[in-house]
Amino acid sequence: SRYNHVKSSRPHISTQQRGGFTLVEMLLVLTILVMIAGLIIPIMSETLEEHRIENATNEVHAELANTKSHAVDTGLTYQFRFEPKGQRYIIIPYETDADDSGTAGSQDESPYRPRISQSLPKGFEFSVESETTTGEMELKTETVRQELFGNLPNANKLSGVNWSPPILFFPDGTSEPAMFIVKDDRKQFVRLSVR
Repeated sequence: SRYNHVKSSRPHISTQQRGGFTLVEMLLVLTILVMIAGLIIPIMSETLEEHRIENATNEVHAELANTKSHAVDTGLTYQFRFEPKGQRYIIIPYETDADDSGTAGSQDESPYRPRISQSLPKGFEFSVESETTTGEMELKTETVRQELFGNLPNANKLSGVNWSPPILFFPDGTSEPAMFIVKDDRKQFVRLSVR
């Protein structure tokens, strides 16, 4: 064939588009992500706060059950007291007896008299409620004799705290009725009752 194929000297133009995003597209995607985060973060935050208060009250509920167990196990009346508008609570015998004076000869002879001093997690406090318009009432508080704390390491400090009246648990497994609340710093609360 007499015709030679001559390559064209025209420049090759690609029909493919470049692989990037425009500034408008990036801003649109960023705006959507911010809106989604704005919806999800408050829901997650609320769920975490509910979980925190639930954990705090579950711990107190378990300690109330332990107080009942201590009364039944020891044959003594036990008391649960909390610090109104504070974080501390105690579980101690209601009265001392001759066996509880700490004068037993050896550890093996010492009677079983558990005493517990605990605190709510940071950001929580105990309170009481009433039928008043504010929803809270002043609770008559009282101190507890130091000898009731036995050998708790912080007995001196605990005897100076203004405690709630005792919630009593008796050796037969019964208790006095009581109601109090655990609230967080956002004023959300859970009501606990003893029957």
